Amino acid sequence: MNYRLTLASAALVALMSTSGAYAQEPVEGGDFVIAMAVTLSELDPHATTGLPTRYVGAHLYDGVLTRGETGEIIPQLAESWEMSDDAKTYTFVLREGVTFHDGSGFDAADVVASWERMKESGIDRGVMGLVDRFEQVDDRT
Repeated sequence: MNYRLTLASAALVALMSTSGAYAQEPVEGGDFVIAMAVTLSELDPHATTGLPTRYVGAHLYDGVLTRGETGEIIPQLAESWEMSDDAKTYTFVLREGVTFHDGSGFDAADVVASWERMKESGIDRGVMGLVDRFEQVDDRT
């Protein structure tokens, strides 16, 4: 009984000490630090299927598509996409105004280069090997 009371008291103190953080005004800039109890062997998402790298990579890199909270496929770098009737051709239209972290432009050539790299040397090259080719139609397609 004493153990439960101590645990409940500690939880209450922890909640009370953090509740003030929610009332503060947002601040731009600074550092946001998250700790993980693992050592990342790699930050290249093409080089590993390790979950820690995938978790961190999800916050560092954007994909053409991603999954929503309930597993539905949603656009991320894509604005829209369509699939041919035979499901062999997929056409992605990329969002306008996307830039890399250094401010340089992003376009369909970057997606093709990334996918070609995955196909040639990525950890998922077995799946990507099923793809015949990637084609850039214009800067956004």
